Amino acid sequence: MNKPEKITRRKLLRKSAILLSLPISILWIKGIDRKVASSTKTKIVIPNNLLDGITFLDKIIINKNSKIINVYSSSCTHLGCKINSEIDNKLICQ
Repeated sequence: MNKPEKITRRKLLRKSAILLSLPISILWIKGIDRKVASSTKTKIVIPNNLLDGITFLDKIIINKNSKIINVYSSSCTHLGCKINSEIDNKLICQ
């Protein structure tokens, strides 16, 4: 009769590490794919005659106060919907 091979602690840890690294690797690759997809560049033309305050364009929101211009994405970070209105200088998603 053949004796079954004894599994040492080292072999068990090595096999466990390999089994655990597979799902982590898959999640990491999916995260990279998502990051690459979201980092695509889009050219947007901003008009020169912007008035002070908040302006909604297609995919961006522009907030101009005298000489300072801040540009934000119009995609809501917690619901994923489009932000297209403001009340009392607060952006509202719908």
